Amino acid sequence: MKKVKEVHGEKYEEFMMKKLVAIPGNICESDLGIDPLTANHIANNVHVIVNSAATTNFDERYDMALSVNTKGPSHLLSFAKTCKNVCLFLHISTAYVNDGRVGKIEETTLVPMLDIEKEMKLVSSLMDDSVQENQHSNQNMKQLGLQRAKIHGWKSCYTFSKAMGEMKITSMIGDIPIVILRPSIIESTYKEPFPGWIEGNRSSFACRLPWSVLLSLGSLCSSDMSQQNWLFKDGRIRRTRCREDDDGGGGGGRWRR
Repeated sequence: MKKVKEVHGEKYEEFMMKKLVAIPGNICESDLGIDPLTANHIANNVHVIVNSAATTNFDERYDMALSVNTKGPSHLLSFAKTCKNVCLFLHISTAYVNDGRVGKIEETTLVPMLDIEKEMKLVSSLMDDSVQENQHSNQNMKQLGLQRAKIHGWKSCYTFSKAMGEMKITSMIGDIPIVILRPSIIESTYKEPFPGWIEGNRSSFACRLPWSVLLSLGSLCSSDMSQQNWLFKDGRIRRTRCREDDDGGGGGGRWRR
């Protein structure tokens, strides 16, 4: 299959500008923060919905992680159910929703295994008790996220909140075909838009070092580090597009990885 850029050649940018429309919104809000007129237009015209919105800070505030990673996907899926022509809802999760599990891990869906509403009420009660926002309360909210994650068997607030996001999606299964992708460590790009591109600084620091330094650090890497699975950012995008092509017509299994 040819890339879109190869198909359109010199008219690629012109074609993409017609297809890409930026719309302000907020996944943390139940209506996605989109005005009714725009929401109605999208609901009548969209065919595929891809959710890649997330906060990836491992020590994120618990309230923020819940709002974006846990409630966000369910807000978007609720909107997807109002779309007349949607044939695929694709959610990008993380391989580390299986954080803490050992042995052979099957690629199965995460069914609700804890009271997510209870977690949300806990955060709400603490927010109500906090009269003012300050550095101390900010740190307490980060510590709470880590504590709650460890209580339920996860190692970080990030993986815990992403796992609950999957659970929320599972509890909302309906007629829309759903695909959940679980990439591992997302690194900089291999080729597109240019080699080494990455937004922010959340890549593994070693990948930015000269190879001579990497070789000298080789003996310091543990066996666990040497077995980590890294994925280039543009590689993840290509795999996502393949899933859209596979399931875009409504065929195939509802839950595929």
